[in-house]
Amino acid sequence: MSAVAEFVPVTFKKFLELEAGMKSMGFVEIYPREMAVIIKAYGLQPPPRETRCGEIGYRCSFHGYIVKVWTSCMRDVVEQCRRSAPGTADQIVVSRPAEEDCGWVLIADFRGAAQYFARPAFRTRNFVKTLLRRAWITQRRIKDRPLCPACGKFMEICTRKSGATFWGCYRRTLHPDGFATREDWDCGLPPKALAIAKAWRREFSRYLREARKKGRNPRRASEVRNAWKATRDPH
Repeated sequence: MSAVAEFVPVTFKKFLELEAGMKSMGFVEIYPREMAVIIKAYGLQPPPRETRCGEIGYRCSFHGYIVKVWTSCMRDVVEQCRRSAPGTADQIVVSRPAEEDCGWVLIADFRGAAQYFARPAFRTRNFVKTLLRRAWITQRRIKDRPLCPACGKFMEICTRKSGATFWGCYRRTLHPDGFATREDWDCGLPPKALAIAKAWRREFSRYLREARKKGRNPRRASEVRNAWKATRDPH
């Protein structure tokens, strides 16, 4: 993110654009009752940060993984705008200042435990466009989840010690050579999504270089957005 980026609030009009975009990609809204059932079933422990159950989120599932999108928009304010008379298009639907919050896209397993975090979408002028693109590319990752070339089963999301994400399969007993297999994290992405992902990566690399020159060491998305932890399996 550029140091000169201008933070802006999210209005009801912008939220409606975001909502339409999410639904066009097949995402469905995450309702509070659904979250309560998951938290109870898997004994999810909240991360050491403020969590807001009123934040509107969306999800979609493919091949055993779930993409979740958290918008930073508050449900009670949005519902109030829906019920109000025309003229609420410019009503702000977020509670935190733009520079203190952002939109998040993550991949979770069937228990709801996060396996991957995309870079956050900061609440700047292009917030809605950026969040929708992050959601689309992350959705493509699980929709086109690669198969292991050795055993033919779906590969798993893995993380190196450096924090880099990749696809891996460690079912060594099913592999003829007895070795684990690995594929690049971008494996299977269509050309358009791949081009956008690479452009974002180059942009973030430039941001890192500039930040380190100024003595700062930005953290990875997974370090910023601490995940909920599952303490039991109900099955």
